[in-house]
Amino acid sequence: MFLPPIFEMQVLEIEGLTFYRGGVWYLVYIHIHLGVNRLPDSIMVFNWYQGFSILVQVNR
Repeated sequence: MFLPPIFEMQVLEIEGLTFYRGGVWYLVYIHIHLGVNRLPDSIMVFNWYQGFSILVQVNR
């Protein structure tokens, strides 16, 4: 599965993110290095390789 790059963020650990794309939910497990424990409920990510945006829901 292709994981889009996440920009403009330096994070701690995000686990079990749900990527929304084209009406389908993908559950992915990724670890990123960011310095915060508290994340927004959703993050907009732009994939410049394929030219689309995805909404990332943070599972709590």
